Amino acid sequence: MRIDHEFTLPAPLDEVVTMLGDPAYVEDKIRRTGATEHTLEVTTDGPGPVVRSTRKMPTGRLPDMARKVVGDTVTLQEHQEWGAPEADGSRSGKLTVTAGNAPARLEADLRIEPRGEETVFRTTGDFTVKVPFLGKQLEKQAEPYVGKVLGVEEKASREWLATH
Repeated sequence: MRIDHEFTLPAPLDEVVTMLGDPAYVEDKIRRTGATEHTLEVTTDGPGPVVRSTRKMPTGRLPDMARKVVGDTVTLQEHQEWGAPEADGSRSGKLTVTAGNAPARLEADLRIEPRGEETVFRTTGDFTVKVPFLGKQLEKQAEPYVGKVLGVEEKASREWLATH
C-alpha cells in the first residue's frame, strides 16, 4: 500500500526540527497512539535527530484476519533518522516501522521544507504485508489504521508547537 501524506505546520523549520528531537514530544506522540507500553531512545548528536522506539499496541480494533496473524497485541519497532540540513534548511529522513514477528513493514521517506514561517512535512513510502495470498487484503484492511496514525502525528505536532 502506497503512503503519501503531507501537512503544513504553523512553525519555522528550525522549531520543527527541535520538536522532532525532543523526547517529551515523542513520548506524547507515542501515548496518543494508544500504546500500553513503550521504550524510547532519542539522540541529537548527529546531523539530525534519531528516534528509536518500541510500543506495545492492542489489536482489538484490527480485523479478525489481522488479529489471527499478530495476536492480541503487537510490538512495533520504529526507527526514524533525519539528515543534515540542506542549503535552504530542508531535511530528509527515513522511517522504518516493523511489527514484531508479523510480516508487516512500513518504509518511508520523510521530508520537511520551509514555506515562509511554516513547515511542510511529507511522508512517502510503502506499507507491506508479506503473507501469501492474503498480504494485499491485509494491507487494504490496515489502510485506515495507518492513516489514523499519520493523523495522530499531525495533531500531536500542531498541539505541541502551539504550547511550546
